Formats: sequence, C-alpha cells, structure tokens
Amino acid sequence: MIQVNSTNDTLSGIAGAINSAANNPGVSASVITTSTGARLLLSGTSTGADNAITVTETDGGNGLASLVYDPLKNDTTLTQTQKAADASFTINGFAVTSPSNVVTGAISGVSLDLLGASATTASTTAGASATSATTTVTIAPDTSNAATSIGTFVAALNGVLSSIQSLTAYDPTTQTAGALNGDPTLQGFQNQIENILDTINSGNSGGITSLASLGISTDANTGTIVADTGTLGNALISSVASVAGLFGGTNGIATRINTLINSYTGAGGLLTSVDQGLQAGLTSIATQQTALTAELSTYSATLTTEYNAMDTAVASLKQTETYLTAEFNAGAASSSSSSSSLSSGSTST
Repeated sequence: MIQVNSTNDTLSGIAGAINSAANNPGVSASVITTSTGARLLLSGTSTGADNAITVTETDGGNGLASLVYDPLKNDTTLTQTQKAADASFTINGFAVTSPSNVVTGAISGVSLDLLGASATTASTTAGASATSATTTVTIAPDTSNAATSIGTFVAALNGVLSSIQSLTAYDPTTQTAGALNGDPTLQGFQNQIENILDTINSGNSGGITSLASLGISTDANTGTIVADTGTLGNALISSVASVAGLFGGTNGIATRINTLINSYTGAGGLLTSVDQGLQAGLTSIATQQTALTAELSTYSATLTTEYNAMDTAVASLKQTETYLTAEFNAGAASSSSSSSSLSSGSTST
C-alpha cells in the first residue's frame, strides 16, 4: 500500500512511491510519454497467472479512481495490455503449465528453458486444425565437467610428484642434494601414492578397472602423468558411473589418496608425529648446547686459573734461577782469587 498526497499526486510521483514502497509485492511502475499524453505503466516483476496485478483504492474518495484495476470486481479503469499467464506446453502428450519459462520440476533432474512458442504444422486433412510442431529434447550426461575435473586431478598429481622429485633429488655434478634427500617419510609417501595410482580394480563395472582404462598413464620420457583426451572422452560417454566408481567409493583411487593425505596431514597424523619428534630433538640439542656452553665456560675459567698459577710459578723459578746464577758466579770469582794468592807464595830452608 502507498500513500498519495499533495507531495506526490502526479504520475511520476505515484510511480516513485510504488517503486520505493517497503511492502511492494512485485510491481514496477514507470511513466511513458505517448502522442496522446503521459501514461502510468505498471508491470509485474514475477511471471505467471497467479501474479496478475490489481490496483484498489482504500481512502473511500474518488481522486485515484482512474487507477483502480480489479477484474474480479469489474473495476477496470486501467487498460490491460498484456495478461499475466502461465506457460503452457506438453510433454509426451501430457499438458503442463508453469508460472516461469524456466521449468525445473516437470522432468526429474532436468531443467527446461522455454524460449518461445513452437511452430505449427499445417494439417493435410481438410477440416483438421493445425498442430504444433514437436520439439525433441535429448537428455544425455554432461561429460565436460567430469573431464575437466579429471584433468585437474592429473595436474595436481604432477605437481605433487614434481615437488617430491625436486626435494629428494641429488645432482652428482654439483654434489647438491635436495632439502629432503633420503628422507624416509617422503619416500614412503611417494611409494604409497604410486601404488594407489597403479591399482587395478577388477570389480569395477563397465571395464573401467584402472587409470590406463581412461587413457591416463606415465610418459616414459618425462615421467609426468598424461591423459589421452580421446580415450577419456570415450570412457565418460560409455559409462560415467564406471568412471565415477574408479575414482570414488570405498576403494576408489581418489578416496584412497584422500585417506592417505589425511593420515599424513590430519590432526595426529604422521607429519604431526614427525614434527613433534623434530621439535623434541631441537629442544634436546638446545639443552645440550646450553650445558656444553656452561661446561666450556667452566673449563675456560679453570684453564685461565691454572695458566695464571703456572705463570706465577715460572716467574718464581726465573727469580730463583737469577739468584742461583748470581750466587754461583760470585763463588766462582772468589775461588779464582784464592788460588792466585797461594801460587804466588815462596818457601825457604
């Protein structure tokens, strides 16, 4: 419901009030200018017979009587230019109606887009009426999305295997090893991935028992996984369910890979245990380093003390040496003088 007063009692004012109304049930208003003057055009925003437009006047006056339109009460002062109607069509001879040209419920799992009325075929029998031409709808699985998803799966596998190869590589020329060269955890993961990819599921239906059945194999020259689009496309056309069974389900390749990845990366997984072990090792090394640093500091202080004591002892020995040298030199000089006096004496008889 809208309020019309002296502030908006023009066609443009009424159109604006309708369009901005908070309780607008799905009506769009506009003003068009024709050769006979301006006109208010009301259009429904929802299709179907149940969404026909009615306009009523509730103030009891006659100022807006020219806008009233309610066919059930024979109030038709407005002119209807296009009646609200459902789309009518038949499926295998059964009549169907829909409030929208996009029909989603008539055929289970199928969406129909009604673009226009079918062409009619003129009757060849005198007096018979013309009949509508039949439109044949072919329903087939859309394999393009499945092929794209499988292509994405192959690209992701190549990315993982390339990363593993880079991390575990060794260049004998430069004697440079990858960051995880020889790491048993990564090697184990690679082996398990390759085992899953080589799986042959003989119980899968439709003859799709392995990735090779889909044209997915390893290039002998590059080591990358490649997909033959022709073989893959034929397999999808032949049996989408069989292809899905190979990847999905309890023993499906994608399911097993997902389980494997979760066992490594999930909460409490192998990588968590490895990380915890490495962190514990780093903590132990840090503790040992601290203890060794303290021990070295103590040993250094001990050596310094012993060196100082030795230096003091050496200085004392040098003083003793100097003293003894002086004493010996003095004694030697005294002995030489005494011998000279005795030898120069004389005797008589």
